[in-house]
Amino acid sequence: MNPGRHRLRGGAIAPAPLTGIATTELPIRYVRIEIRTPGDEAPVTAIEILSPANKRPGPDGADAYERKRRELLRSDAHLREHGLR
Repeated sequence: MNPGRHRLRGGAIAPAPLTGIATTELPIRYVRIEIRTPGDEAPVTAIEILSPANKRPGPDGADAYERKRRELLRSDAHLREHGLR
């Protein structure tokens, strides 16, 4: 019989695999749909898909989104925001 295995009525039970938590940094992707005029390609409407990444505090999260949002609101373009949980 192999070490780590136990016999039970003709069958074998293997020990449970090791489990743990692995952390990985994933790139953050922001999703925006832009509708622009033909020719000069001026923005007409921007549709922002808000995710938890847009909402988290910091320079790569909510701060970056707020800068983009203010830029759009200062223009003649319309802004539509759709929030994800």
